[in-house]
Amino acid sequence: MRKVVKGRTPISGSDPRCSTGFSLIELLVALGLLIAVLAITPAFFGSGLSSAEFRTAARQIAAGLRATQAQAITTFRDQVFLVDLQTKRCTVGGQKAPIQLPPDIDVTLKTAESEQLDTLKGGIRFFPDGSSSGGEIAIANEGRSMRVAVNWATGKVTVIETE
Repeated sequence: MRKVVKGRTPISGSDPRCSTGFSLIELLVALGLLIAVLAITPAFFGSGLSSAEFRTAARQIAAGLRATQAQAITTFRDQVFLVDLQTKRCTVGGQKAPIQLPPDIDVTLKTAESEQLDTLKGGIRFFPDGSSSGGEIAIANEGRSMRVAVNWATGKVTVIETE
């Protein structure tokens, strides 16, 4: 038999009615909140991956343009960076393996009229001295856009992020 002293509360470990820990309802509420957070999280990370993929496309175009310029300089022959707007493929100089851009990216090409093959195909020509016909390749997706510009006099390739 336990002795109860007036004015004192029993120690929680000694009273079976007083428990420490969480009730089943509290655990279910916490688990529900955790599931809700985990369900929302992929939406935030999904847009980050899309942004990285978008920037990678612009960098691939810039790298392809620079490679075409390097080929023109080393071979002492004109080289053309071809862009197919319909298939979203870019061909570097005389190489057979094209750069395949993601299908959900919109591509536009501004180039010299002499380099426009038809309404959906055109190119930017690089000359053996490093200069080029000049032009710009723009990509856009979900409100974002980037431009890859080629200076006609110097052949310098610049990636420009636009809003």
